[in-house]
Amino acid sequence: FPVTIKKNEISYGKTLYIGSGKSRKVVRIYDKKADSGGTADEGTAGNDAWGTEAAWTATQAAIDWVESLGITFSRKVSWGISMGGLISLRVLAYRTGFTRWYGVSPVCSLKGPSNNGQASVASWTATILARHGVGSIAALPSACDPSLFSSSLWSGKAMAATVSTDDTSVPIANNITLLQANATVSVTTTTGTHGLMAHSTSDIFTHLNA
Repeated sequence: FPVTIKKNEISYGKTLYIGSGKSRKVVRIYDKKADSGGTADEGTAGNDAWGTEAAWTATQAAIDWVESLGITFSRKVSWGISMGGLISLRVLAYRTGFTRWYGVSPVCSLKGPSNNGQASVASWTATILARHGVGSIAALPSACDPSLFSSSLWSGKAMAATVSTDDTSVPIANNITLLQANATVSVTTTTGTHGLMAHSTSDIFTHLNA
């Protein structure tokens, strides 16, 4: 896996961050340097998006590689921006030792209850269905949809997010609201369109490092 990540860089600060964003680079793994607030060199995995099994497989391989270095981390946390919400939430739910999550305009649902998830947003429907290789919203895999995960998977996890009432790309009702049906999420509501909404980087890291 990525030779750009060196053991001494990752171990600096002893916190493992798993971040997932809206680009085709599905996962970025790095360690925040405790004093400078910088990051070590990143490694990326996966060329898929929208929380596919291929993206999940690549993400797990990335985490496995970092954990194989024998580093003892004081904490493991995940965060997701936009479609990165899907993979980052799955990391929190299923990977051992991850205890905290933060989402910024996070996609939290593919289909959601009554097929009211992100795939019901007309501009994204075809892309999401194509990524998952299915022909209808109803056929989207539940295993890739965090809003449908059992509440037991979120037990003891600290979850927070910033969302915008102006965000029509990742609507609140189709995403964070559906996640909250099974999970306790502390939500900060702000304004601004998707990608340009007001949010505080310091709030994110304050939550992840608590």
